[in-house]
Amino acid sequence: MPHFGLIDDSLTQAEASLLRARLHYRGGLIRFSTGQKADGVAAFYDAMVSGMLRFFDSADFRKDLKINREDDVDDDRTLFIILQTSGVLGSTISIEDFDYLYKQMDLAIEGLLTDFDERLFMSRLNRILSDLEVIPFDMSQLPQETSVTL
Repeated sequence: MPHFGLIDDSLTQAEASLLRARLHYRGGLIRFSTGQKADGVAAFYDAMVSGMLRFFDSADFRKDLKINREDDVDDDRTLFIILQTSGVLGSTISIEDFDYLYKQMDLAIEGLLTDFDERLFMSRLNRILSDLEVIPFDMSQLPQETSVTL
């Protein structure tokens, strides 16, 4: 985990989710740069999920979300749809974007990431993370890892 021991306990749950998303994003970039595509895809997916959770972890954000009683808020796809229908995600982002990222993450975990299109993956991911306000950010402001095991 790229965030183990780096998240201050004094942060609110929403602040911690945002920091976790940014740490996972940095971890994904590091892994991609060293050729560890599968681990990078998993880290980037975790960045997206942490970025989404930020909106559910904050009472200020959550009050504006269109959550139905039957919604399973423990399901990543449902979280994405809620954020989409609530206007957090822009109109250029679709459920197909989420499904694509999820499929790539699933393929990565299964060791089946063969015809991986890094540009397409990063394009879809970055649009979502931008709308979730995870990126852009100043990487030098993140807590530094004392040792990175990749």
